[in-house]
Amino acid sequence: MNFQSVKLVRSLLIFIALCSVGVPSFRLYQEISRLSLNTRWDQRLDPNDSETQILKQFVTRLQDKIHSEYRGNLRNADNSIPALSKCDENTLSAWKIKKTESDLTVNYSCLRLVDFYTEGKSVEEIKQKRDKQKSNLVFRRFDNLRKNRFLPALGPVKVAEDSIIAHTRSILSYFGEDDILNDIPALRVDSVYMFHENSQVMAIYPNLINQDYDNKNINYQRRPWYESVGSNVEGIDDQNLEGYATVYFRSLGRNRSGLTGIYIDISDDNQPNLIRTLWYRFKGADGQYYIFALDLFMDKSGAFSGGNSWVSLFWLSTPF
Repeated sequence: MNFQSVKLVRSLLIFIALCSVGVPSFRLYQEISRLSLNTRWDQRLDPNDSETQILKQFVTRLQDKIHSEYRGNLRNADNSIPALSKCDENTLSAWKIKKTESDLTVNYSCLRLVDFYTEGKSVEEIKQKRDKQKSNLVFRRFDNLRKNRFLPALGPVKVAEDSIIAHTRSILSYFGEDDILNDIPALRVDSVYMFHENSQVMAIYPNLINQDYDNKNINYQRRPWYESVGSNVEGIDDQNLEGYATVYFRSLGRNRSGLTGIYIDISDDNQPNLIRTLWYRFKGADGQYYIFALDLFMDKSGAFSGGNSWVSLFWLSTPF
């Protein structure tokens, strides 16, 4: 081997050595930052915390875009919107929540109407109450949004395949926020829903097949997302509700929005999943109040793409 060849090999080895240090170090920094965000998500968020500003900015942008959706669609009094879509039982898909090892079955072809005030009611009374809201204009506008905006972004899904990430991206991309997954890859969108305060009926997307809401004793006034909304509606200055501290609270015109503290969703019976709800309260064209909301959570075991850094190994081996 001549001198030039030796020099070339030596330069190549030096380059490889530098890359082996530099690239993992950069990835290590990324993973530590993501780990910090995931950890803070399950704690009391401080709006002034410099390490969670990316979350604050994301929520603020999302609030603005939901407000634009209200101004352009949800408050529209035009009654020519089609009736609610019927469920196609051949369009089922799966959600695999890695953190809780849960498998859910969802149907993207329709909304699910749920009575969120079932205390003291029979199943038949609940059904009649739901049926009366099938013609609700805001629900129909929400269904139109599902059909013409969320579904095209979702694309085709199969029964056996996990579609929770595709669902998350479809919702966030409609609001122009899917790039957030580059910074917070563990972020997931759970249910998206519209709650009608006057009737106490909620329209949920997607339809969670596994859940039997009719046999639950539900009082919407005791749900964390409504406690968060209610505190602000009544003008209470102290928003630190016990266990459900509201952050990123904003007034948007005559409407209001905020992010709840962490809590366990009503549909989680055996494998609790800690979520937060981003809510937006507005008055519809009928003069009645509605709450548009997105449930958000971190699927921690799916947070990182892999690799051999000690953070990845620690993360994957730690039970949550």
